[in-house]
Amino acid sequence: MPDIIVTKPKEKALVKRHNHLIEARYRLTLQEQRLLLWLFSEIKPEDTDFKRYRVRIADLAKLIGISDGGGRLYREIIEVTGRLRKREIDIEDISRNVIIQATWIASAEYQFNEGVVEICLAPALIPYLLDIRKNYTTVALKYVIGVKSAYAIRLYELLKQYQGIGSRVVSVADLR
Repeated sequence: MPDIIVTKPKEKALVKRHNHLIEARYRLTLQEQRLLLWLFSEIKPEDTDFKRYRVRIADLAKLIGISDGGGRLYREIIEVTGRLRKREIDIEDISRNVIIQATWIASAEYQFNEGVVEICLAPALIPYLLDIRKNYTTVALKYVIGVKSAYAIRLYELLKQYQGIGSRVVSVADLR
């Protein structure tokens, strides 16, 4: 069983991931992207395996933009993590001549009496999030967490990836 990291979302954190993960094909809602960005920001450079990240449901809901209107807070968070367990991501890894089909999270365990959730990322993502030394992009969580559109987050990450080069040409078909 992976180590459990008890955490509180920090907007000043950095999100580092391999460029294959940024360029992968997937569809996520704004809340799903925010949750994943937060999870990615919890990964430390010295990590050799994914941890189980334990966070207060109220803190997580606030970070990803879910309000506690009508007592739906827990139900909405459960829906977000449930979709992330099922949502597919296709990662094209040209260097290995493969396409990886995976999901985002392996599990989400809710402990309602404590008001917390433990989330573990899917093992297929390990090569794209752990021990990354080249071909990666880093973004500040505070800049992407406040963005109001899932498409804007994707566009920002794709542009940030080429910040050092200065230009990038992307077809509309590739953006979709």
